[in-house]
Amino acid sequence: MTEQDSPKVVIIEDSKSWQEMTRRLLEDMGVSVVAIVDNMLQATEEIIPQLEALGVQFVLLDGNLDPNESSGAEGRALAAQIREQAPSVKIVGFSGNTQDYIDIPLGKSKFSEEGLRKAVLGE
Repeated sequence: MTEQDSPKVVIIEDSKSWQEMTRRLLEDMGVSVVAIVDNMLQATEEIIPQLEALGVQFVLLDGNLDPNESSGAEGRALAAQIREQAPSVKIVGFSGNTQDYIDIPLGKSKFSEEGLRKAVLGE
């Protein structure tokens, strides 16, 4: 798979350890990680409006970007914005909570490299 053929992914996740592990796994699979975002402001103002222009196919979306928040409202709001501004982008659920607003469930509680590969590469 050439870099031009490889899927492009944005990770929206506040945990540095999850960011790094996921980035490393994706890059080892030949997936291009376009950006890693850890807060609502950057996601809503800088990244989501540019997803289609950047050629992004997938967003790995955490449900909560604030350590004091656990309702999933942030993920729901970001998913709505992605659907509005970048409808071709698939949303991969990447949270410990239930995410009924995503396209591809991945989750953290049962996270595996195989699950990530299947979510992004379809293998």
